[in-house]
Amino acid sequence: MAETDIADLKNRLYNVHIASIPSIINRHLLYLEKNEMFVAFLAYTGSHYRLHLKRMLTALINGIFIQHEEFNSCMQQMEDRGFKQGHDFAGQKAIPHQLLPLLAKSLRQEGNRAVQNLIKEETAENKLFFLERWGHAANSLMIGVLSGYFLKQAAD
Repeated sequence: MAETDIADLKNRLYNVHIASIPSIINRHLLYLEKNEMFVAFLAYTGSHYRLHLKRMLTALINGIFIQHEEFNSCMQQMEDRGFKQGHDFAGQKAIPHQLLPLLAKSLRQEGNRAVQNLIKEETAENKLFFLERWGHAANSLMIGVLSGYFLKQAAD
């Protein structure tokens, strides 16, 4: 996709996508609240987790619209940031490692739902670009979070 096309896509979708963050977070938290295994986690983390999710999703969305030459560097920075967040998260000992995949799955599903809704009127080329970027950015972030989390768990 040409750089001008990325800029055009950003002009059309960025603000709408950023505005979808509270909905993604709310649906994710509703899922967690329905599972009694997450009650203690949610009580412990409170608004801190919500803020963490908002920052993480904002960074992810910003990464989608980065120009080609900056994309790989941005993804490495996202993975590094995720590593620190995962490391800090594990240090709080608020959630056992067995529940981390459920948490990640829920967040990924809600994010995907928002993305699919956002791009439903786009051309096939734009959909493919956006889904590819979203997937790459989400994977970079999640790899970082999981790596940092499990490294800290192993060290403790």
